[in-house]
Amino acid sequence: MTRVLLLAPVGTDMHLAAEEHSARRAVRPDTRIEVRHLAGLPETVYVPPEELFVPVLVRAAVAAERAGYDAVGISCCSDPGLDEVRAAVSIPVTAPFEAARALLPALAPLCVLYVDVPPGAGESDLAGADWVPELAARYGMTHLITEPQPVPVPRPAVERTDGRHTARDVGEALIAAQRYGLERHGPAVARRAEAAGARGILPACTYWTGTTDALTAVTRLPVLDPVELLARHAESLALAARVHTG
Repeated sequence: MTRVLLLAPVGTDMHLAAEEHSARRAVRPDTRIEVRHLAGLPETVYVPPEELFVPVLVRAAVAAERAGYDAVGISCCSDPGLDEVRAAVSIPVTAPFEAARALLPALAPLCVLYVDVPPGAGESDLAGADWVPELAARYGMTHLITEPQPVPVPRPAVERTDGRHTARDVGEALIAAQRYGLERHGPAVARRAEAAGARGILPACTYWTGTTDALTAVTRLPVLDPVELLARHAESLALAARVHTG
């Protein structure tokens, strides 16, 4: 049996059920795939700065290898900590944007959508307008994507956990806000993607998993679910590694 672990670089399990549902839908029936958050991080759905979570991510990946997992996926579309985790383990490690690279040039040019929401205190300040071109250059796919498209997402009114609101409340509000962003701006984004000659669309945030119907309803282009994409690629790497070592 192939075992794959997806690690979400946040301190809450709020979104794990949705990600696990998408991941299981993407892999073979005999593959065991799980999604975990990073215990010990601040209990928020917003990704913290890399210097805070990457050491925790590395330790979780090392523990996964010791526990017998065949591959690890980092469930965040900016592929944070990928090099550090790879340096620490011998099993395959991947992340969503790298997984998208594996599909190109079949779907090139690819239109990448990113969440356009102002960062708050204690959150990663990576902006999609910056990290998408940087990753594309790193993976040698600058010529295989169109201009990245922002999807404005309002910060939810429920921002912090307190006596009345839990991290799950905040997370559900954020997911609703991101879905609203796709529903409101999806038609215009899809038109721009089609006008640019795109052959596929990647909504580049794992919190969009399971909500991409807001785009598929308004475009003929294939829309890649980020968690399904990650799960499928991690599984393929695990299977290839087992064949190579077996």
